[in-house]
Amino acid sequence: DRAGRGCGNHIAIEKLKCLVRYFEACGDDLEGTDDDGREVVFDRVRFAPLKLEDLVAAAAGADRDSVPGRGRRFVGEGAVLHSDTMEKPTRTCSAFVNFANPNFGYGHFIASCTQEEILQMCCPEFNVGMLFVGKMGENEVVNVRGVRRFSRYSGYLGSFLYEGPAVMDPTTTPTQTILTMDACCSGHFQVDKIGRDVGKAYHAFLQHSCMVGPDVIPVISTGKWGCGAFGGRAAHKMVQQVLAANLAGVDLDFSAFGSYEGCDEILGALKSAKPTPEQISKLLQHRRDRSDFTQSAVEFLANLNQPTLQQVLGFEPIFHSV
Repeated sequence: DRAGRGCGNHIAIEKLKCLVRYFEACGDDLEGTDDDGREVVFDRVRFAPLKLEDLVAAAAGADRDSVPGRGRRFVGEGAVLHSDTMEKPTRTCSAFVNFANPNFGYGHFIASCTQEEILQMCCPEFNVGMLFVGKMGENEVVNVRGVRRFSRYSGYLGSFLYEGPAVMDPTTTPTQTILTMDACCSGHFQVDKIGRDVGKAYHAFLQHSCMVGPDVIPVISTGKWGCGAFGGRAAHKMVQQVLAANLAGVDLDFSAFGSYEGCDEILGALKSAKPTPEQISKLLQHRRDRSDFTQSAVEFLANLNQPTLQQVLGFEPIFHSV
């Protein structure tokens, strides 16, 4: 029932319902099934922090045969934008981005329901990591493999409600990987912060791609990572993610969660211009007006296909001053 909805702690009550459902499912639905052999693995990924242009160059020079499509597609290829929630992507996704706090799982349970905190309730096995992961470093992400979703929900923040059990057939419902990567909380348009966040996304995506194997381009469900309380702009953070996805050789299903906020304009411009990773690196480094990013980025992409004067004339013109 929803008896707790009218009181001040109704969020805590709804979250507890999710946890109770987990233990109920382990005993009633999954015991004695193939799920008994399921393992939940925490991959702690550490990497050397690089400047954005160095990261792009290093990824371009990596072993291209180990990851399908890496370096062979334009930035934005394989990305799909939709208006629904991240739990309802347009394609089957093998991974799910956690809009993470730098402290893994926030470090403890509170009566709040941000994206990460909802994820913790629907996939409770993720929470085991709070016992040993702690605060992630600037050069660190954590991918949690083999998790299963146990609860359905509706709402967000103060409107969160437990809506019953998720589908629990282990023979037909695939497990997923949670990509735990924290975005910066300020200075989103500073070059060093851009490089930091692209690096985090790239290494989380790449680790997942490598675990899936060389014969598949995995699809990852994501959305407005680094926005909201983190302070980023949706279109700007989407460009960072599609660049990281291109370098790592993965596809993205991007949830606009009901409001596109310029993401549709950016993705349309990307698919029209077909830019390289190097060109998007320049876009992120030179188009850093927070209030005007979407328009300036679209103009930047439109100009990529404009012929130069030399191309129009067929020769390099020589100008003389008089």
